[in-house]
Amino acid sequence: MTSRKRLLFIEPSRLGHDGRPVRIRREGMRTLTLPYLAGMTPPDWDASIRIDALDPVAGDEPADLVAMTAMTQRAPRAYQIAEKFRRRGIPVVLGGAHVDLLPEEGERHADAVAVGEVEAIWPDILRDAEEGTLRSRYQAPALPAMANLARPRFDLIKNARYYTLLWPVQTTRGCPYRCNYCTVTTIYGAKYRHRPVEEVVEDIKAIRKHTRYIFFVDDNLTPDKAYATELFEALIPLDISWSAQMTLRFAEDEKLLRLAARSGFQMVVSGIENANEENLSSVNKSFNKPKRYRELLRRYRKNGVIVLAGMILGFDTETEDTIAQNLRFMLDEKLQIISLYLLTPFPGTPIFEQLEHEGRLLTKDWSRYDSYSCVYRPKHLTPERLTEMYWDVCRKVTTVPAILRRFTPPPLPRARTFIPDAIAGGLVFMNNLVLFRRDARRGVPPQV
Repeated sequence: MTSRKRLLFIEPSRLGHDGRPVRIRREGMRTLTLPYLAGMTPPDWDASIRIDALDPVAGDEPADLVAMTAMTQRAPRAYQIAEKFRRRGIPVVLGGAHVDLLPEEGERHADAVAVGEVEAIWPDILRDAEEGTLRSRYQAPALPAMANLARPRFDLIKNARYYTLLWPVQTTRGCPYRCNYCTVTTIYGAKYRHRPVEEVVEDIKAIRKHTRYIFFVDDNLTPDKAYATELFEALIPLDISWSAQMTLRFAEDEKLLRLAARSGFQMVVSGIENANEENLSSVNKSFNKPKRYRELLRRYRKNGVIVLAGMILGFDTETEDTIAQNLRFMLDEKLQIISLYLLTPFPGTPIFEQLEHEGRLLTKDWSRYDSYSCVYRPKHLTPERLTEMYWDVCRKVTTVPAILRRFTPPPLPRARTFIPDAIAGGLVFMNNLVLFRRDARRGVPPQV
């Protein structure tokens, strides 16, 4: 009887500025990719998953095939790991956002690259790997439909620190917005594709055995109101607490927001990005309306929803005055969590192409594309001044008075989900008070 071939999935960490892999420090929003790939893998492969940021990969692990997926900031570590296995004669397949955007670069560091969404090409990759005939590139033919997706193999992640609270579920792919700094439309297309709601429910029921806290990994969960309504109604009997990425504008529909709250909506992760209209227009995000922010934030809080605000500094129209304007906004508004970043021009985005054409990129060391290092020359500030002001804002929004002001009044726990709401609210408050404050003072950005 032929023994099963060993397939090792690896999620690489990123390299810190000291050149060493960065370890996971706390619970965050984890990827679904590797458990999903493992779920697509037939049982004649002996699959395992390794999380480099929790258990650093040495390169001497037993494997017949290694598969990795990496975002831009993790690509250098992925290449490091790939080299170690390839020196041992073990073939390596690379995929993920960075490879989708720069496949030729990926080919220099792997035996094969997977470009695009892998549903149609994963069987071919595994067959060719078994036969020793891997091609250098596998290109997905089209954007696939989202029915009958494989069930993720969460059981293969042995380290309990990876999924400790929020477990990931996907319902849609794609986004019609074309923000100049974002890779989503380039990779997943400009139209929404939906999973059948009943399949989403089955995924959640499987996860519900482990946790009630769900994170929808969709880049924007709710633009299709009919689909969102069907989904929320199906979630009500499941007794879960869920978080998702969506625009603040979702709160414009108060009826749908109330339905979402009834279904367990606990935290919105919203790319507010900036409080200055000119800055938003400069990156094609003028659909965000700063004049509406306060009212929309109030509606989320009224419905018991925690707000995680994604904020970006460093747009081409950014000045010291607009940074001060954004600081006032972050101090004044009831933002329970602030993830503050420096603009990062990821390859494949219009802003990367613009800055490269203008000769304003300072480096293509992808490990520096970590969203808090300045890797380009701003128009109105020096890179050093922008970086200095960024860290100053990080420290000011994480002082004790600033945190108390942002949490007063907090979103009120709802009667139906009082205990999980109170637990989530308490964790968010303590993260702000202890972890985010400490990180900002150590030069690590406050983020989930």
